[in-house]
Amino acid sequence: MTRLVAVFLSTVASSSLLGCALTSKSDPTLLRYYSMGSPLPRTRGSSAASASTKPAQARLRIGRVSAALYIRERMAFRESDLEIGYYDDFRWTERPESYVRRDLARALFEDEGVGETVGGGGLTLDVDLERFEEVRQTRLGVVQLSWQLRDETVVLLRQTVHVQRPLAASENSSPHKALAAALSEALEEAIDQIVNAVLPKLAAL
Repeated sequence: MTRLVAVFLSTVASSSLLGCALTSKSDPTLLRYYSMGSPLPRTRGSSAASASTKPAQARLRIGRVSAALYIRERMAFRESDLEIGYYDDFRWTERPESYVRRDLARALFEDEGVGETVGGGGLTLDVDLERFEEVRQTRLGVVQLSWQLRDETVVLLRQTVHVQRPLAASENSSPHKALAAALSEALEEAIDQIVNAVLPKLAAL
């Protein structure tokens, strides 16, 4: 009789523990989303090609804008030259290459007045986002863009732009806000460098 009671109590205890495990909920992961800060409008005439040298009918199409395979919505950091990691709880509101395309379009077509070609032939600007990350050892936000200006048959100009910005320390700002701000500034500078290189080429053509 005592043995049966012991077996029964053991069974009840096991069922209770299993029920607690099934009904308890783990703490939910809180995702935080960050976006690029809106770049300030460029000042006309401040670029390498001034308003007096820019061709009135300069036209351009933004073609392929792609990103390295590791660059996705999750914020990335670099531990070394060979190791990339991700922050689990921190995301970009869009894929980073979307920021590149939008900022390029704004700088070229809105701020600099270049005519936009949406189809067919003509001059095309292709861009590859190769780096978009935090370097943990040096506390830097790094952006690297490789780009080419081409027509239907020939690559006219090809360059790589590498920009880095320190993560500003602030008591009122989280490290990830500082990373978003640093990458936003670095991307804006990289876009400026591309625009400043492309405009004189358009003028020469």
